[in-house]
Amino acid sequence: MALRHDCLNFFRRPVIIIFLLSALTKIIFGLVVVTDAERIISDPDSIGYYRLAENLRHHGIFSRCERPPFIPDNIITPVYPFFLAILLAMARGSLWIVPIAQGIINSLAAVLVFKMGERLFNRRAGFIAGICYALDSSALIHTFSILTESLFTFLFLLANFFLVKYIQQISFKSLALAALLFGLATLCRPVGLYYPVIVVIILLCTISATFPSRVKNVTLYVLLFTATLSPWLIRNKLTFGVANLTSIQGNNLLLMNVAHLKAAQEGISFAAAERRLEAEADSVLLAQGISTEKLKLEYHGKPYGHQINDPQQARVYQKLAIEKIMASPLLYLRVHLTGLIASMLDASVRDIYHFRGQERPLLGLRSLFVTGEMKSAFEKLLRQIDHSYLVLYLLNLGWLVMHYVLILFTLYKLIKEKKIMSMSLLLASIIYLLFITAPQGSERFRFPAMPYLYMLSGLSLSYWRQQASPSPSGRGPG
Repeated sequence: MALRHDCLNFFRRPVIIIFLLSALTKIIFGLVVVTDAERIISDPDSIGYYRLAENLRHHGIFSRCERPPFIPDNIITPVYPFFLAILLAMARGSLWIVPIAQGIINSLAAVLVFKMGERLFNRRAGFIAGICYALDSSALIHTFSILTESLFTFLFLLANFFLVKYIQQISFKSLALAALLFGLATLCRPVGLYYPVIVVIILLCTISATFPSRVKNVTLYVLLFTATLSPWLIRNKLTFGVANLTSIQGNNLLLMNVAHLKAAQEGISFAAAERRLEAEADSVLLAQGISTEKLKLEYHGKPYGHQINDPQQARVYQKLAIEKIMASPLLYLRVHLTGLIASMLDASVRDIYHFRGQERPLLGLRSLFVTGEMKSAFEKLLRQIDHSYLVLYLLNLGWLVMHYVLILFTLYKLIKEKKIMSMSLLLASIIYLLFITAPQGSERFRFPAMPYLYMLSGLSLSYWRQQASPSPSGRGPG
């Protein structure tokens, strides 16, 4: 009888409920939707991560090449490929190990959402936020994709959890762990590179009574963060002659961000703008005596693209991109910000079709907002879109919009109650993650911000629930 009572109490714990609910939804999704393990290699980025992991496993070299010579890679950062290589080595190459591991990671992330929400606000708000993240459709999709999103989101969230813990308890162990984890998150996805600037501002504004002690905290954080990146920077210095994190900034800034700008300027498609910019960049490379040869990418012997890999090429691409942005700063700002709309409204449900062996439906939200041809684009969309997909998309959109409305209510309440610090800690991550990836205009780049969005919407739901059943006051830093 006592054992039964202990078991019931164990399964009633919020941490266990959230973890099991998250794990169960992913198990059901995998059994019902995913028909073939190969389909978790879902796009060119997935192929690159997989090839890096396999080359690490079999040849001990960090390269995306399918056959010799294995050219060292300067685009992808190391944490996720090493994570994949370890998993595949453990499972003797079976791809099913990846969604199992990522399902555990996403379920642990749901628990972290609960624990961080509890620290910032109250137990009920954290529990609701954890449940929402456990049911998040993007977490489902990315569990079954060889992409960095699951691991990056977990590392970034865990780093923020320790940052909050440090602010509340002044624990230098927590600060050290936050710095280490932010470094690992950056080595997982380079978008985290500039977030330490925000952390430094937070540390200067919120911790310690004297300014010298604040400077000491900031110095400790920066040194530990830099130390985490240092082995990879040294590797790139020895291999490429440049201690850079990655060459992808130049590539993405020109062929993603500025390509959207050029498409808006000239009324052409994104693909056409991308081709013209690449040709222009190559002409600049030739004029400077720099090779225009790109890294040729193959999978099962078939080419699937090419990409710059040389830091010299990346610098030329980045300089050209900055020149074009500075020539039309206001238009670029509009194009950049419209990507936020697409990111916030995009849904992950189209990948369900890919997992079932069907072609992905395409909404084209990014081009819809940027080119301005909304009427014709919308008419084309209605003619082509699969009706079952439209239903799935609208359900997902309804879920998102509901949470966005709840967040507005939460922000109003937090400002009214002067809980500015709790609000600022969450908004810092949300704004940074959404803004820095805005030009892509995709659900994939919104996903890392979802834990913090759910913490805010969860607080709204807890306010309403509180009217019927009062709960203890929040625990946020105020």
